[in-house]
Amino acid sequence: FSFMLGPRINAAGRVETPMQALELLTTDDREIARELARMIDGYNLQRKAIEQAMLDEAMLQVVPDAPAQVIDLPNGHPGVAGIVAARVMERLGETVPVCVYAGNHGSARAPEGVNIRDAFVACADALARFGGHAAAGGFSVKPGRIDDFRRMLCDYCATQRGVAASTPAPREPDLWIESSDITLELAEELLQLEPFGESNPEPVFGLRGVLFADVKPLGAEGKHLSVVLRRSGLRAIRWNCGDAVEKLRAESAQPHDMLFALAISDYGERHVELRIVDIRLSDVQ
Repeated sequence: FSFMLGPRINAAGRVETPMQALELLTTDDREIARELARMIDGYNLQRKAIEQAMLDEAMLQVVPDAPAQVIDLPNGHPGVAGIVAARVMERLGETVPVCVYAGNHGSARAPEGVNIRDAFVACADALARFGGHAAAGGFSVKPGRIDDFRRMLCDYCATQRGVAASTPAPREPDLWIESSDITLELAEELLQLEPFGESNPEPVFGLRGVLFADVKPLGAEGKHLSVVLRRSGLRAIRWNCGDAVEKLRAESAQPHDMLFALAISDYGERHVELRIVDIRLSDVQ
């Protein structure tokens, strides 16, 4: 559901109207359902294309070492702005908040340690309206005030603990473990803590000094990153980071620290899989 049905149902509301998804889920007419399914699958393809184009443009606007990123995409689709903000934040290591302003509507995502709604309050003079919670929100900027909003948000975030104006502190896991601790039984026990989300974050573990036996792109278009850990043979995936493959290949002989969440894959024999949150060069030699 998470990877096939959910994104398609979600796409209808992002690029068209959620009423078509609602009708698909409630109709008892097989032919109507089939036609709506075809239509909604098309919306998902459209959403993917829009998202990739916006993400490519957004990454060109990233300001290195800024305490916050405000990305202005006048021709972007407002329904996809939130996804793009999340993707940019992932690529920056989830260290700073990211706001994407598309058309006349913006969406924001914020890492742990920054309350984006509080940040909006501090920038209220430049905003026409805003709302949300600690980790995500929506906003509209007053005409001609996008640069003011960017400056005010950076000033605010530079003063917050965990968001430095220069180099942010590296993210720490909930627990550093050994590869021998990673078992299918542990992953199954963690499922009992679901659902994860606001106020119940997914546990993040860390491995120190790992070496990679295999680094390759994953997916039909190579959008994702797949690595295999030496010695343990564990497989780890980082979604939407296929562009990091060559850099990681070049560094594969050097030890890395890796932060990850545990997942269970039923592809082939049921097994535990690591979902990468962060990778960085290790001090372990």
